[in-house]
Amino acid sequence: YELSSTYWGRGLAHEAADCVIAELTGHYRVHRLSAVLKATNQRSRRLLERLGMHIASPQTQAQENIGVDELLMVRNG
Repeated sequence: YELSSTYWGRGLAHEAADCVIAELTGHYRVHRLSAVLKATNQRSRRLLERLGMHIASPQTQAQENIGVDELLMVRNG
């Protein structure tokens, strides 16, 4: 997702991502979601946390070849 800064802070990204997650888990039976973000992007991190995601273990991040300046966040179920 990416939104112009004009629209930040209105809950639009959360609402859109929540709808996509509901569709993926409800209709397509997706059981694992992941997102890669820049480690310094606190807005995205907070959004993903509100969506039920958490930072993946260092081992999982290493397996996925995540950049040193990036974080992998995951959600199961």
